Amino acid sequence: MASSFRSIACVIVALSVSACGERTLKETAADLALAQRLALPPEESRVDRDLWNSVRVAYRRNGGAMLWLDESGPRPQAAALAATLANAASDGLDPMQYEVPPFESIARDDGGLFEVERYLPASAADADVRMTTAAVRYMRDLRGRVAPGGGVAATWFGTKHRVSVGKLVQRAAHARDVESALRRTAPRHPQYERQRGALARLRLLASHGGWPSVPASAVVRASAKNPDLAPFRARLAASAHYVAPADPSLERDALTLGVRRFQLEHGLADDGVPGKATVDAMNVPIEHRIRQIEVNLERMRWLPDDLGDTHVLVNVPTFHLEAIEDGERALAMRVITGKRGTPTPIFSDTMETLVFSPYWNVPPSIQRGEVLPKLREDPEYLARENMELLVDGASVDPWFADLSDPSIRIRQRPGAGNALGHVKFLFPNPHNVYLHDTPADALFAKPARGFSHGCIRVEKPDELARWVLRDDARWTDQTIEQAMHSGRERHVALAESIPVHVVYFTTWVGDDGAVRFHHDLYGHDARHAAAIPSGAGVASATIAAR
Repeated sequence: MASSFRSIACVIVALSVSACGERTLKETAADLALAQRLALPPEESRVDRDLWNSVRVAYRRNGGAMLWLDESGPRPQAAALAATLANAASDGLDPMQYEVPPFESIARDDGGLFEVERYLPASAADADVRMTTAAVRYMRDLRGRVAPGGGVAATWFGTKHRVSVGKLVQRAAHARDVESALRRTAPRHPQYERQRGALARLRLLASHGGWPSVPASAVVRASAKNPDLAPFRARLAASAHYVAPADPSLERDALTLGVRRFQLEHGLADDGVPGKATVDAMNVPIEHRIRQIEVNLERMRWLPDDLGDTHVLVNVPTFHLEAIEDGERALAMRVITGKRGTPTPIFSDTMETLVFSPYWNVPPSIQRGEVLPKLREDPEYLARENMELLVDGASVDPWFADLSDPSIRIRQRPGAGNALGHVKFLFPNPHNVYLHDTPADALFAKPARGFSHGCIRVEKPDELARWVLRDDARWTDQTIEQAMHSGRERHVALAESIPVHVVYFTTWVGDDGAVRFHHDLYGHDARHAAAIPSGAGVASATIAAR
């Protein structure tokens, strides 16, 4: 009989080992029950086909045997799996999506569990498959539950490397540290772990009542000489921005400092005056902030698996650029990004070329919508702006040009007033977006800097150029400065390309551990919150468009 069961198991399970060795009657019955369970179509297990294929891969790699249960009952890894899934909310995931069956459901009514005469192969197989299904879903969700692009964000682009989740789940079922093995698909960016920590802190604060609101009547005007800051004491204390000083005479200064800290962490002008914008930010419910972090955790799952030990990261909502070298921040600066109507796309590419004293080839949309109308009104407009009109690559006097000719092109010559400044950094992409200098330096002083047509203007172009060319002995501070102001366009190919990641995180945790909440410049938060399932302990799964 044992041989008969073994033969049936080998025939039914295509995902079993090629040769079934000598096994006990009980093991053979379990194999048969597992084979029958896995032979069911995915719809009967209420899962999608890709997930079901990963489940089958896990068992195929395990020789067709159960992963989490053995003769004596649940293996230690089963308890570790259950504990890991119960803590899924720490990643902004919903633990209710990862069902682990109660182990007692495998036993008979008389309490027997995995005894030879009392063994329930079908129940054990079903329980094991459900645990594997939960593990696969969890690992897959750590890579991203929603695909970027399309209805989620038409200006969001990116691809991730495919991994065999089934293979990883099979390994996790035999790992000493099951949690670490299951979390292998989570983003490895240090910011991801920082945001998980911020999420845990906010959830803890929410469990203790969150923070109180501030009456709208408490708004302080900048012209007020002796504003009453008392209404802000409880609010700032609840979020740890204010601590009562030992000396009561210093309380007003401590409250003002608390307001400034709050403003800095919410992308506001840090003048210490709690005006309307500050009060509005203070009155955002804690559930909204929790949801905001959940959404940003999901966005981190859309990043490439490996950003590169050396790379450039531009975060659009924070208007900030970081140059990372060997995993450490080498350079940081403010940037100007696209306006709401001309958003900067979110994507990754590689910087290949640096251009000193660049021409600005006016994009067709700007040429059509802005430059040509001005030129028709004033034929001297191009001369004043140091621009030239080209027909078939040759410069033509605009007085004699047919401005309705679709082949004409307009470009701005290198120089102090050039819209690209003195240098641009190219990473070829279909969006025609790049980093560049700008003559409008005053805009960097503004807290919100969405002013461009989509390209990214950098605050310290000379420093970025030095960093990009740091390994090329030909480029010293002096030669870079000369090239930037030569008035002659010069292309410099980089010896090694540098990954550039343009990202969109409205929450960011600084080196000091403080979480910073920034304005949702393009309204992505509300759209993504509607598409991304909510984690546990969140009162609302939506984020209002702000």
